[in-house]
Amino acid sequence: MHIRILHKVVSGMWSSISNPARPHCVQNLARARLWCYLLKRQQDASDLDLSILGFTEAIFLPPPTYTRHQDLTIVQIFHSLAFALFSRAQREESGKAEDIKWCTMYLRYLHRQQCEAPIEVPLSVTENLVYALIVRVVSAWKCGQGHRRDGGPL
Repeated sequence: MHIRILHKVVSGMWSSISNPARPHCVQNLARARLWCYLLKRQQDASDLDLSILGFTEAIFLPPPTYTRHQDLTIVQIFHSLAFALFSRAQREESGKAEDIKWCTMYLRYLHRQQCEAPIEVPLSVTENLVYALIVRVVSAWKCGQGHRRDGGPL
């Protein structure tokens, strides 16, 4: 029920991107769809795909004009997007390489940020980055692309 209400609110705001409540609603809808995907035991990928689209839109929206405790920071949005991309890469073989590529890029950025100043995210950035890099290397190796930048094998 919560997802349907948020979806109607966000859809109604589509024509008015400048609506100050839109960033908050888009963030909450993306989080709700990700949780829905995880709670359904990853049966329906449409929730995951819509969550990825929502987090991507949230990156480009201005921060909420009035912040609430539940609002995500830009760092938390990138972390959530990376987690969702990693989840989709584990599910599908078709777009796995692209999803892992973007996931590792976002996690590397977050890891650098974390080294400069502590960031609050629910899961360890370093741990997620290691898992994503492992999947990326294994995937490249299975596809026959297992070569270093200098052309040598991995």
